Amino acid sequence: MWHGLCKYPAFMPLRNRSCDRPEDIMLIYLFQLLRKALDRAEHSRRDAYLASAVDMVELERRMHSSDID
Repeated sequence: MWHGLCKYPAFMPLRNRSCDRPEDIMLIYLFQLLRKALDRAEHSRRDAYLASAVDMVELERRMHSSDID
């Protein structure tokens, strides 16, 4: 699978690449930023979903269903 793509550094397996290149460091940094942003968005979505419950029974049902997901 890697035979045709190995000439492109971005497609090389990580064990064969140098980790001190600026591109690799930037990619890791951008991945961490993206993960934080998606995590915040998920928390915001879940908070809004729980806040829209009309009573305690509905809130507990929603909390239980969100724990399962």
